[in-house]
Amino acid sequence: MSGFIQTYRGTVAPHECDHLGHMNVQYYVSCISDAAFSLMNEMGLGPRKIEELKLGIAAVQMDITYLSEINNGAVIYMESAIGMIEGKKIVFLHRLTDAESGTVAMKAKVLGLSMCLDDRRSLPLPDDVVEKAQKFLVDESEW
Repeated sequence: MSGFIQTYRGTVAPHECDHLGHMNVQYYVSCISDAAFSLMNEMGLGPRKIEELKLGIAAVQMDITYLSEINNGAVIYMESAIGMIEGKKIVFLHRLTDAESGTVAMKAKVLGLSMCLDDRRSLPLPDDVVEKAQKFLVDESEW
């Protein structure tokens, strides 16, 4: 799965843990969000380009599978790739791993739609962004 790149790295803080003693779901989603922006930047859709084009990507559907607990103090990293990019749609694939054990703790599949930031209508992704995104494409069946 050569299309995956590391898009997030961090350490789980005590305030990110819930009453069960492991990282709360809201912080998994926060990591997914940070990872998506990192991958978008690699695709040529960083903050300056977003502002210039008045074009962003909105998450419209998210499927998260929790596979293993992540506890306070764990060093974690996210790897991300693209499962599909076509017209106005993009599918981000993310996997969060415990750096010490190498255990994949969470997988997420996120459907995004590109949209005009002025009037919120959906628009096709720019050709140059789609072209750069090709190197991050993976076959979802291998994910």
